[in-house]
Amino acid sequence: MSWIAVADPSLAGGLSAQGCDIELLIQDALFERFGTCQPDPNQLQFLHDNGPEYLEKKLQECLKDWKI
Repeated sequence: MSWIAVADPSLAGGLSAQGCDIELLIQDALFERFGTCQPDPNQLQFLHDNGPEYLEKKLQECLKDWKI
């Protein structure tokens, strides 16, 4: 696995990522890695810092649907 840092102007100036931003990032990463297939249950683990954007109910439901 590799990571690349990308400067996002929307996160500058004290603004933070929202749950919907994180949802889109994960969705894009899953599609890039698995295409139209879903990963096996418990194959992936989503680690976060328990910030409010990560605990958002809609994001949690998406993660469950994506078997993460």
